Parts: sequence; C-alpha cells; structure tokens
Amino acid sequence: LAGGVIFSRSRGGILGLTCGAFVYAAILSITLLKTNRKRIFSLAVLSILFGLLFIAASSNVDDINKFARRDGDNWGYSVETRKNLYNAGYYMFMDYKAFGLGFNAFSSGIYPYLDKPIKAYVEHLHNDWLEFAVGGGITASVILLLCALRFLWVLFGRFKRLPADKLLTFTALVSGLFSMALASFFDFHFFIPSNAALFFII
Repeated sequence: LAGGVIFSRSRGGILGLTCGAFVYAAILSITLLKTNRKRIFSLAVLSILFGLLFIAASSNVDDINKFARRDGDNWGYSVETRKNLYNAGYYMFMDYKAFGLGFNAFSSGIYPYLDKPIKAYVEHLHNDWLEFAVGGGITASVILLLCALRFLWVLFGRFKRLPADKLLTFTALVSGLFSMALASFFDFHFFIPSNAALFFII
C-alpha cells in the first residue's frame, strides 16, 4: 500500500497514509498496553516521531513538490493554486454562511472569488470538507459535526467491548477512515465514486 501511494506521487495520499499509520499505532498503544505509564510513554514517543516528521516535511516542501511533479508554473495542481482555491472557498462560505451556496453549485460561482485567475475549469475545491461547508453553510456543517461526534462516541464504546482477536482489524479500519478523512482536506476524494463508496462501507 505504501509503495502504491508513493508510486502515485500523491502528496495527499502519502499524508493520509502516514497519519493513518500514526493513528493506528496510537490507538493500539491505548488499547493493548496495560498500564497508564506505558501508554503515556508510547504516545509521547509517537508524538515526538510525528513532530520530527512534520518538521522534516515542512523543511523540504520544494523537494516534495518536485517529487510529486507539482512544482514550477503548473497552475492546475500547484500549492499556490490550492491556496487560491481555499481562499476563494472561505470567502464564498462567509458570503453564504447560513445555508450555503447549494451543493454542486460551487464550480459556477467561484471565479469572482479567485485571487488569481485559473484558466482551467474548476470543478472542485480540492478540499471536500470546505466544499461541503460552502455548499451547505453553517446549518449543514453543524449537522455533519454532530453526526461525526455521535459516530466517535459509538466508536470508542465499541473499543471497550471488542474481543482481542478483532481489535487489530477494527483499529485498522478506523485508521483507514481517518486517513481518508484527512486526505480529503487536500483533494476531492469524496467526489470519486469508488473512494466515497469505500469510505461509507467501512
């Protein structure tokens, strides 16, 4: 899986997989280790490793973009383009914050909000969660947040009742959900039918 993600040169995929692996290790540290002292030590080590990885990635942004072939003036996929889209999405949200612009109406209304014109047709915001907020406003966002909190409440309740032989599989599924949810902050994975179906089936 790691090889496939790296071969695809997807920055969002690599980020999601890496963070998912850390979440997997963190959940196992909490559920498998017997004493609080061991849990705290394990979580501290994971936090330090994650912090070091974050610093290394932040210090090598240009090299990462070059590896992902997203450097130079490639306005279709560059980091600057995403910043441009995210800013436009934020201002759209602020203008229609109560009930949103309407789902799937984003692409027809974004162009006046762009800081720098984009020649290509912009179909998605490259941030599923922000695009959802633009489409549904605060009303839909609050409903989604309440559903997510309810899901987390049920999820952590399941951990306490799971037998040991199912714990690893269940933790892997939760980590996969987290990876996909995180990667959707940087791309439009939920608008790809196979990705959306896999997320909601899990």
